[in-house]
Amino acid sequence: METRLRVWERLASDLKPRHLDGGLANEIRLEQLPGALEQILEGQVRGRTIVAMQRE
Repeated sequence: METRLRVWERLASDLKPRHLDGGLANEIRLEQLPGALEQILEGQVRGRTIVAMQRE
């Protein structure tokens, strides 16, 4: 188990590819979802889109 933890720590630090640091996730609000879905279906979105489910 200790070896596994060390491996995961390295994968999250010095072995992590630099291009994964930004631009792969985009957070939107619920009211932005219809427009975001259109962009996804048109192939204009790269990475993940996260919908923030917050009540105000």
